Amino acid sequence: MYGVHLAQRALVRVPLRCAGGAQLSRAALAPSPQHVRRLQSAASERSLPPTLQELLRPRAEKEAEGTQAKQQVHAWIRSVRSHSKVSFLALTDGTLPADEVLQAVIPTEMLSRSAPPTTPADAAPTSESTSPGASRRAAKGAAHVATPALGPGTAVRLVGQLVPSKGSGQTVEFKVESLEVLGRCEAGTYPLAIPQQVTLETTRRLAHLRARTLRFAAVLRARHAILRGLENWFDSEDFLRITTPIMTSSDCEGAGEVFQVIADSDAAQVFAGQLSREGQESSGPTSPRQIAKDLSAFFSHASTYLTVSSQLHLEAITALAHPRTYTIAPAFRAEESATSRHLSEFWMCEAEVAWIDSADTGSPSKALEQTMTVCEGSVKSALRSALGPADAATSASNRIDRARRDADFLHKTSTDDSKIDKDEVGSLRHYASEESAPWPRITYKHAIDLLQQRHQAGSSSAYFSIEPVWGQGLASEHERWLASGEGPWKDRPDFSHAPNGGPVFVTDFPAEVKAFYMRLNGDSSTTSPNRTVACFDLLVPRVGELAGGSVREEREDVLKARMQEFGLATSGDDARDHDAQEAHSETDHAVPHNLDWYARDLRRYGCAPHGGFGIGIERLVSWATGTESVRDCIPYPRTTGAVRF
Repeated sequence: MYGVHLAQRALVRVPLRCAGGAQLSRAALAPSPQHVRRLQSAASERSLPPTLQELLRPRAEKEAEGTQAKQQVHAWIRSVRSHSKVSFLALTDGTLPADEVLQAVIPTEMLSRSAPPTTPADAAPTSESTSPGASRRAAKGAAHVATPALGPGTAVRLVGQLVPSKGSGQTVEFKVESLEVLGRCEAGTYPLAIPQQVTLETTRRLAHLRARTLRFAAVLRARHAILRGLENWFDSEDFLRITTPIMTSSDCEGAGEVFQVIADSDAAQVFAGQLSREGQESSGPTSPRQIAKDLSAFFSHASTYLTVSSQLHLEAITALAHPRTYTIAPAFRAEESATSRHLSEFWMCEAEVAWIDSADTGSPSKALEQTMTVCEGSVKSALRSALGPADAATSASNRIDRARRDADFLHKTSTDDSKIDKDEVGSLRHYASEESAPWPRITYKHAIDLLQQRHQAGSSSAYFSIEPVWGQGLASEHERWLASGEGPWKDRPDFSHAPNGGPVFVTDFPAEVKAFYMRLNGDSSTTSPNRTVACFDLLVPRVGELAGGSVREEREDVLKARMQEFGLATSGDDARDHDAQEAHSETDHAVPHNLDWYARDLRRYGCAPHGGFGIGIERLVSWATGTESVRDCIPYPRTTGAVRF
């Protein structure tokens, strides 16, 4: 009817006179019944069919809107139970919690009649026909009617009514009056036909199908809820979402683990040139620099990479134009790591905040605390969105209730080999609540002291495989221990609510193990190995590092000196290579052209004190869902090796 209202409003606003000047009545301009029906029909055709989540929303909401006698259901069949007269279909469409299906009741004759012609590929039995429950029902005299073409995975359209359920386990069921098969599923070749035989490795190999498994479908919904929680929190705090580039000229981490972007045309020309030089004794080898330039001809001979982080681009906007920005974007790193925590393509939520307390006093601790508070608030919001409340009575909407039930299901079926406490979801809800105390903050020095005490505590053998030593980065085992129940959480008053530990901020790492853009603590002129930077790592149970951030170095001279320490800049006297010569000669340190905009312009044109952080989305999903590997927290994981999909 919305379209009808629009049409009526438009009609009454036209001049109410005919061509001859005579005034017309509004009744004469009212749409005819036929026109109204056409508008209604057009609006109906434009609207989407309801999802099962919408169909089964609280009855009070439906009664307020009014319900139709007949309704359509579009879904996939999860399982079939067929008896001599009546059959039961378990239906899903991915919008219901993992522990819920819509049961459809259909005459067995109609089910058999609706099945498309079978093929040899349909000969294999369905999971239902081979289940122990099916055998027990057959023993009781229930004639099992084989309908293989309507087995698990079949896409159907049903017409019927929602009626009170006569069985246990559901309040309503769908009484089918007609059934149409929209997409058949070949049972004989369908690799997910028998859920009990589907392993984790199978689902990883069949990434295009695994959204049909109960667990991965719930993980996808949790990931969606996490992203929604982040977006809602940043929006409520007046952050501006920025679309940052995927292709960039810089590597903000300075690690060199980047994917270079090369146009096919450039690669073909370089390859052709190499072939033409073969056999020519007089032609010497082409230098790597020249090959690199030739491979980047498309970009005017400037090397271009897939981004490893959006930080530098966010800093440019935050420090000079808008005080609060964030982005949720993919990042790419050419790490040949096969651990459960690393991907070659992953997603990051990165944020930058300006006007944090100036560090002119030489101690940027307050600015760092402000940055950590923003990070903590956003992560808590993401967790609340993904976990829902502990009490079903406080679930204000179907979406929140679905999140709660999915979270409970995921932690009961955790894939983590560490065999986590199945009540960990309760701990997660506790320290994600807005009422919970701020998460612990400890310095890197304190963390090393705790780790060394544990490493040497009354044992003939070392506790950690890697000894914790001041001046080195924290190993994964160190991170997980600090966030466990043996770490700083054991001294908190609310430890009983989180006996397995919880999130911990570790701050003020040695300058030598952190990135060049992090602000130095104390006297910036010293070169002492004990120098620290105003930074943090957020560590969480089982995962380790979830987020990292820092106060950014806003002083141009200090930043360029740090870049020289990392080999990203040269002293003015040593600036002999091409890139360094392009830098401004009046500076003491020559910065490569691809970073000059960041090191020079941002610091010279009104740079506001600022800080920021990045959160690994897949690691956040892993923590929130009890999923061991980040490869099972993204639809199509990308790691070293062949890319199939």
